[in-house]
Amino acid sequence: MKCTQLTLLFAVLTTFTVVPTGFCKNTSKKLPSISKEGDELIRRIAALIRYYHIKNTNERELVYTACEGLTKGLDTYSIFLRPSKAKALNVETSGTFHGIGIEFTIEGDWLSVITPIEGSPAFNAGIRAGDTIIELGGKSTKFMSLAEATKIIRGKENSFINLTVYHIGDEEPTQYSIKRGTVQIQTIADAILIDDEFNTGYIRLIQFKKNSATELKEAILELQSQGMKNLILDLRANPGGVLNSAIKIADIFLDNGIIVTTKKRHGCLVAKAHKKDTILKKDLKLLVLINKSSASASEVFSGAIKDNQRGILLGVQSFGKGSVQSIFKLPNLLNDPNGSPGLKITTAHYFTPSGKNINHIGITPNIIVPLSPKTQVKLAKARSLRYKTQADVGINPMPPGISKLFPQLIKYDDLIDNQLIAALNYFRELKTQ
Repeated sequence: MKCTQLTLLFAVLTTFTVVPTGFCKNTSKKLPSISKEGDELIRRIAALIRYYHIKNTNERELVYTACEGLTKGLDTYSIFLRPSKAKALNVETSGTFHGIGIEFTIEGDWLSVITPIEGSPAFNAGIRAGDTIIELGGKSTKFMSLAEATKIIRGKENSFINLTVYHIGDEEPTQYSIKRGTVQIQTIADAILIDDEFNTGYIRLIQFKKNSATELKEAILELQSQGMKNLILDLRANPGGVLNSAIKIADIFLDNGIIVTTKKRHGCLVAKAHKKDTILKKDLKLLVLINKSSASASEVFSGAIKDNQRGILLGVQSFGKGSVQSIFKLPNLLNDPNGSPGLKITTAHYFTPSGKNINHIGITPNIIVPLSPKTQVKLAKARSLRYKTQADVGINPMPPGISKLFPQLIKYDDLIDNQLIAALNYFRELKTQ
């Protein structure tokens, strides 16, 4: 299969989905059309429903429902986007939207929380990564599609949504009533020189958004001005974001080599690193923290770093989302006052530089260090204390030489983030060798 080199691949990975940063324009290529017989069958069914069904059906609603049916059997991520959803998805990529702020997928027959967005209503209510949602808005989520779940979760700002959730390790479910609100997606939550003695910096990247590469670059340069020689980049619970951002960020660290390959039915695209975009010399050592909630753009970046041997991955196996979705804007043929509908369909798979498709597999870190579910819960709670001072909360144990507070080492119910401790020790041992 012939591959085309692509400097920047414009795509977005939101809620574990890869879609364009903007809507795809109508292609100039002639698209295959439905047969005359197929078209006639659909028209006849619609006519019979409108004439004979006991309910007086609205044509627009009937057409939208039919469009949803067309995508339902394709795969988990392919859906028809009603105008409100199409508009909301476009807004979400900018970093602000209304809702409760959870990234979710389907595991088995149930909805599973990948991660709550930090600072969102869901995060503040206590929803956690790995939770299983068994009821949503009073409905069982067993066999519920992502499209249906999204439709239920969305609603007017300041309205409430009821959830019944199983936390990992709990024997009984917990019920929540969460008030929908404005969700502001941060890019960087922390950027500090964490270990003065060994010049180790720490940055936690929450999501890959449009301006993340610029913000990360500025944070790195600031830490370098403080003497940083090693960097821990924390991508744990980072569900993805803008793929173009992941490519740009990988380009910050890589001066050559493949970043990601996207293979479609009719060819493939290759994104390569370019020396002119690299701001970090290889003498700046890099360690990336990942876990089961690191997905999509996080995996693109982590795969590029690992396969190009630019840094070390530490943690546990990542989520494993390797399919690519594209969004197409459709014309407003039905004069919907809410605007134009859209279509999101799976169009490709992406591969790491070594040629691996990590879909449903994930990326294996170089150093495996598990974190217990109980500690993960404590870690999420501790992050809510990130603006408190060391004197307020106390830190124990504290590796020598660490003089600045960061949320993962906050003493919260005897919390010990052994993954981050292992990352710090990796650079300490490297220095003493």
